[in-house]
Order: sequence, then structure tokens, then C-alpha cells
Amino acid sequence: MLAFQKELCPELPPVVGNQDYYALCALLTRMDEIILQSGLEEKFVSSFAFSQRRTQRQRRRLVVALRCTLIRILFQLPYRRAAREFAVNYLYQKFCNLIRIEQINAPSHSTL
Repeated sequence: MLAFQKELCPELPPVVGNQDYYALCALLTRMDEIILQSGLEEKFVSSFAFSQRRTQRQRRRLVVALRCTLIRILFQLPYRRAAREFAVNYLYQKFCNLIRIEQINAPSHSTL
């Protein structure tokens, strides 16, 4: 199982009265549920050669790559704009597992 402790993610103050935010939050929450229930992350990681998924860090990077690619394709974002959005958009950061207690590890456009 790929370990990610979402309960340790810092929470922002609640957003009130913005229907677009609520819709995006609901969409990403549902996508997260589908990904976890279907085992897509595990299947994706296991599709790579063992040398590319040997360590926990390598597996985590593959999962982040999958989730960032899903966001980029879903919202038709070019690489540079996607990199900027991952750096500033809390919902994207949370969905892509980019948030850590001490920092946010947003990928650059060349990493994407």
C-alpha cells in the first residue's frame, strides 16, 4: 500500500459562498475515492519495472506523477500553467499529495 498521511496535511480556513470552489472540491474528492477504490495507483506503479519502483520514494513519485497528469489532462493545462497551479492551488496540492508538514513539493514544468 502506498502510504500518505492526509490527516497530517495542514488545513486552510474554510471557503464560504463560492460554488465553483465547492464543485471543484467535490469533483476532486470523488476522483480521489475512485482512484483509491479501483486500485489505480497500485496498478500504475506495478506497470513500471521493479528498478523504477523499488523504494517508497520512487513509488510516491510515480503516484504524484499519475495524479498531476490526471489534473493536467482533465483541465487541459499546459505544463507551465500546470506547474504554477500545483504551486498555488491548495485543492490540486491535496489531490496530488504534494503537501507535507514542512513544505509543499510542487513539481516544475520540466518535471511534469
